[in-house]
Amino acid sequence: MYSSTLKRVDERLKEVEFVAITTDLWTSVANTDFMSITVYYLNNEFVYQHLCLEVTPFPEVSHTGENICRSIVRDSGRNIAAGLKMSPFQHTSCLAHTLQLVVKDAVLTNKIVVNINFTCHKLVGHFKHSAHATKVLKSSQNTAGVSQHMLIQEEPTRWNTTLHMLKRLHEQKRALLLANAELKLTELSNTQWTLIQNIFPIDVFDSVTNHISSNKINASEVIPIVHVVVQSLSKPAPMGSGLQGLVNDLSSSIKIRFADMEIDSVLTTVTLTDPRFKVAPFKDGTRADLAKEKFLHEAVKISCKGRQNNSVR
Repeated sequence: MYSSTLKRVDERLKEVEFVAITTDLWTSVANTDFMSITVYYLNNEFVYQHLCLEVTPFPEVSHTGENICRSIVRDSGRNIAAGLKMSPFQHTSCLAHTLQLVVKDAVLTNKIVVNINFTCHKLVGHFKHSAHATKVLKSSQNTAGVSQHMLIQEEPTRWNTTLHMLKRLHEQKRALLLANAELKLTELSNTQWTLIQNIFPIDVFDSVTNHISSNKINASEVIPIVHVVVQSLSKPAPMGSGLQGLVNDLSSSIKIRFADMEIDSVLTTVTLTDPRFKVAPFKDGTRADLAKEKFLHEAVKISCKGRQNNSVR
């Protein structure tokens, strides 16, 4: 099976002149480090394709930039960025990962959100580890006429699970209040319930993350997507929600982390050459003009080189 698959992949790639590659590192539940390599390209029919070339154990002891560089060359974390800067490859950061860092920047420094998150995590954990509490909650769901959905526990490494946890608690508020009358658990205050109800301004990050996690996303969408998120955050938080500070922190972080995207050679080139966008997504006219100038300069160089090669032939 391996030999057959390898042959098919090899035949498909022989028809391709240019590819884009993504790589990722992670640690399995067995504490084994792995590196994956996936290639993306357009075939002769201009259809978007992707192939996983390898998932292999990462041999180095630590995920340093030097070790990553050696692994990549031999066969929007800082270590990956550092490794690629040492390599001969053009590269750009993972949009989903950078947006996750934006949310972490804001959420982890917002005391109101940190405190309510701690309380909710503890509350959900009680239901997750108590069969009796789960039965009481199901009975309360029937009485309150709400959906019999399980509560969602957050996963610290994935910020959107925190949002999903809060959304589910908001959905189950009436059932939880009934259940707590019997269970006598730590209660959320009215202020905290109001905060949960109004936490949804960061919904845009969840929606965008789901969109960019598909196999059909490409780099030309980075600049438009970031500007959509910035625009969404320009709307003030509901009065009295206590979330304006969070919204401000999110806006500040995304502007800092994506400050150079309109001068990034990879992002500007693919955006300019995407017929859906061209210069429309650029917010800075000067940077748009500079990007066009650089692109035309490179296009002329390639064209001249092509004519020279034909002359030699």
